[in-house]
Amino acid sequence: MTTKYDPSFEADFGDGTYRFRLCGIKEWAELEEKVGCGIFVLLERLRTRQCTAADIHETIRISLVGGGIKPVEAISLVRRYVVDRPLSESWGIAMRCVMSAVFGPEELTEKKAEAEGEGDPETDA
Repeated sequence: MTTKYDPSFEADFGDGTYRFRLCGIKEWAELEEKVGCGIFVLLERLRTRQCTAADIHETIRISLVGGGIKPVEAISLVRRYVVDRPLSESWGIAMRCVMSAVFGPEELTEKKAEAEGEGDPETDA
């Protein structure tokens, strides 16, 4: 049985819990155009915290739209909870969006580990 690739996840953000999804060439191309680099370069910039404010807020905005929020609502959420707040508060969400798009969703990774007989070393002891 194959598992359908879906890098979406739900996370608390601002005033609620939202679905984030950064998947597919269309969304990647928009993000790459907005931040001026490829997705793997963006991942490295986020990972090393050499990112720009646009790297964070554009990633979150596009991922909210990918998760099903209307574009105008995504802009409003980003203005309220990213632009007018310390970037360190939203850096983790942006990082998770890009990592999920590049490496796959956490749930898929966990299921693969379970299928391969790997468990959580802290709980397996």
